[in-house]
Amino acid sequence: MATPHPALDVAVQQFAHEPGVAPADVAALQAALTSDPDLTQRLDGAAASGALHGFAPTPPGTPNAPIGTYDPASHTVTLSLNTKSKHPMQICWDDDSRDGNEKMVYPTI
Repeated sequence: MATPHPALDVAVQQFAHEPGVAPADVAALQAALTSDPDLTQRLDGAAASGALHGFAPTPPGTPNAPIGTYDPASHTVTLSLNTKSKHPMQICWDDDSRDGNEKMVYPTI
């Protein structure tokens, strides 16, 4: 049976063979693509047309790397493998009942 996104599947499989890419990184990319069919369709079209050659990990030690960036020169999306999904954040506030309220929250992206 043919895959519905053959060009994109090739790009994901090439990403799996990049140095430093773990199976969990590939699974996270596949889950992200599965969660957004419109994005998957557009990326598959870009891969089929040659506008997207593949995915690559951000070089180790890259500070404050965004989750992903597109390099038009290499036609590659660079993905940060070290991006946390949960971010600790301390919220402090004053209200009518008490000053100095604090709470730790962990937003997930």
